[in-house]
Amino acid sequence: RKSFDTKQLPPVQLVFRLPKEYPTSEPELTVECIWISKDWTEKIQKELTRAISENSGFPVLFIASQEVKDFVQTNQQESLEICLDDNPYSSAHVGLLRFG
Repeated sequence: RKSFDTKQLPPVQLVFRLPKEYPTSEPELTVECIWISKDWTEKIQKELTRAISENSGFPVLFIASQEVKDFVQTNQQESLEICLDDNPYSSAHVGLLRFG
């Protein structure tokens, strides 16, 4: 296992697909990030689902982006080490993660 020190992490991407009936119909939202664990991804998805259902029928993209931002800021302070081995994005994009 390799270890790297960093001062800044790559961004968390909120990927969305809007149906024609948006905002009446809910958007599809997913989170992608090279350093977020599967556990965090599932927790963020749960928060997004909650936020969307609480604001059903209204535009929710800003609310969703705030949910992701707040979750990461709150939980990042608790994590001293980030492991890329259990990350769904890293596993799917293993060829892109070559550190020299």
